[in-house]
Amino acid sequence: MSDTISPETCSYAFTAPIKTVSIAKKSITLTSGADKKTYDGTPLLSEVYEVGKLCYGDKIDISFPVSIVSVGDVENVPEYKIFNDKGEDVTFNYNVKCEWGRLEIEKRPVTFKADDVIKVYDGEAHSSVKGSITG
Repeated sequence: MSDTISPETCSYAFTAPIKTVSIAKKSITLTSGADKKTYDGTPLLSEVYEVGKLCYGDKIDISFPVSIVSVGDVENVPEYKIFNDKGEDVTFNYNVKCEWGRLEIEKRPVTFKADDVIKVYDGEAHSSVKGSITG
């Protein structure tokens, strides 16, 4: 490399305008699973999800803290972050459209059935305490 400037270079006035580079967020959709069951006293949860295509090397870390035990329904909203291959949080580089499934527990049907009793009419009141519960 020479410390001198060639005569051809001295003939030009170089300008390099400053430009702004903007990086737009990548749009993806994150959908959590839905599930439904009849009440049985145990928790209902779903760790099923679908996520749009992430950039090369990026991975989603997702957990599902939501569950339901009693009759009713809740949104299945997970907690998530997106990391690059170096382990850096790059969630802010994504525009995540969220579509949450619902977890629903329905009432358990219970049937009370009184057993049939046959009595001969004798003018007295009669009752029966025999019966069964199903469900």
